[in-house]
Amino acid sequence: MSADELRSQLQVPSWCSSEIVLKINGKNDASVWGEAAVDGRVVAQLAWSPEGKLLHEKAFGPDGRPNGLEIQYDGAGRVIWCARWVAGEMHGMAMQFDDEGLPVIATPFVHGDGVDVWIACGEVSEVRATHNGIPHGLVRWGNPTKPDEEGYFANGKRHGIFRCWEGDVMESGYPAFYVNDNQVSEDRYRAACDVDCSLPPYNESEDTNERSMPASVRDALDRASLLRNGFSLASYLEKERRIG
Repeated sequence: MSADELRSQLQVPSWCSSEIVLKINGKNDASVWGEAAVDGRVVAQLAWSPEGKLLHEKAFGPDGRPNGLEIQYDGAGRVIWCARWVAGEMHGMAMQFDDEGLPVIATPFVHGDGVDVWIACGEVSEVRATHNGIPHGLVRWGNPTKPDEEGYFANGKRHGIFRCWEGDVMESGYPAFYVNDNQVSEDRYRAACDVDCSLPPYNESEDTNERSMPASVRDALDRASLLRNGFSLASYLEKERRIG
């Protein structure tokens, strides 16, 4: 199939004008990705299924930075996640939706700072604190009260204790200790904690994967629950696009 034939099959966001020009940047067996431009200016990054259905859109402003809504769709065209960007930073509410288009997670971001919470198969599966849009603080994968993996970051670098479990048993090689993205011994890590209060102290009792639910997760679930009553996804997206 030629590039022109492929482009003719690609679904475009409803807000895009008829003047857009689609550019395909790559493809594989799972997806096609590219961008939409008007008069040579990129207005959105886009991704599609191999059949041409829209899977992802991310709006860009005149200054070339993300500005407006970022939306993720499932293969059936349902919105499963959206977030707002302002001048290159995630700023506003990030929400994940169920099959009926009702929020299941709602987390606020302020100039790139917030906690990304994700639900898979009906359960929270990822908690990731961010600063300026990159990992900063606690990151936990799996059930947040009984995780499979856990670590700490500072400005995108591994900075703290990393643990991985297989069921209830910690995997070989863990816990691992990092300072400014460099793996160090336990003794060197303990010494670094004495001069760097951003490093979480090592406590052997935490080598078990029994954890309390992070407050950020409870808040995200509670906020989504309050929003569900009378919520209309179509109206919400329309309002957010007007703001952008």
